[in-house]
Amino acid sequence: MSFCDLEGFGLPPLEAAFCGNAVVGYTGQGAREYFEPPIFKTIESGNIHAFVLAMIATIAEIELGSLEQAEFSAQLSALKSHYSVEKQREQLRVFADRVQEVMA
Repeated sequence: MSFCDLEGFGLPPLEAAFCGNAVVGYTGQGAREYFEPPIFKTIESGNIHAFVLAMIATIAEIELGSLEQAEFSAQLSALKSHYSVEKQREQLRVFADRVQEVMA
C-alpha cells in the first residue's frame, strides 16, 4: 500500500515492487514516472473508497497468480535495470564530471 502523498521521488513503492509485491496507492509527486500496471495500481490521493476496492481486487488477482505472470516479471526486470545501483553510480559520475568542468 502506497500512502506517499508528497514524496519527491516516491522510493518506498519502488522498493516494495523490488521485493516482488504488487503496489496499490498514491503516486505522490515523484512516483508517477514508474507507477504503471501491472505492478502498480494508481489511486487518487485521499480516495479511501477506491483504495479499499483496489486492494480487494489486487488480493484476488494475487491469489489467482498475477505475481507469476510474464508481464509482471518483465516490468520488474525493467524497473530494476533502470533504477539499479550501477545506474545511480554512473549518473553520479557524470554529475561529478560536469561539476569538475564548471569548477575548472
